[in-house]
Amino acid sequence: MEDRSLTLYIPSYESARAFLSILEGSAYSRYSAMMTDIMAHVGSSDSQINWRNPEDWIPEKLEGESQDLAFCLWRKSEHLVNPRHSSDIRTFARNRQLAEFTEDAIRLTDRGKSFISNESELTGEIDENEGLLFVLSEIAEKGPCKRLDLLDSFVVFCQTHSTWKADTSIDLALSARVR
Repeated sequence: MEDRSLTLYIPSYESARAFLSILEGSAYSRYSAMMTDIMAHVGSSDSQINWRNPEDWIPEKLEGESQDLAFCLWRKSEHLVNPRHSSDIRTFARNRQLAEFTEDAIRLTDRGKSFISNESELTGEIDENEGLLFVLSEIAEKGPCKRLDLLDSFVVFCQTHSTWKADTSIDLALSARVR
């Protein structure tokens, strides 16, 4: 197994498929501008924002094209893609070579087209590359267990088969995979 970069917060494949289908052919600069506008409100002294309901925060925090694109992602995905957290999907798509993100456009690769078609061979490859199959095999071997019961073996897996070496990132990645 080669060293690979894991995606910290793995999105649901359903939300990733929706994100890629909706943004295929769109200008990446438009998406990037929306994310910049969203991130301007993260960690600011603004009143606490409930990011869980895009129908509330999008009209309050975004305007123009950013607002239009955010609503498009939220509504066309049938509420699967929260624009606030869509950068995790973008990272996943980049890591797994599902799309190319250039200033001009977001373009699906052949792998991305296969992913959207839900081809099981590619899905299995992604599951393996992201460490999901490893985590599932550990759970199957250990039976009902707590996340911490899996941590030591996942640390070894990551340090052996990925570019990840920091315990904190590995712990966060394990949490995302268990969920």
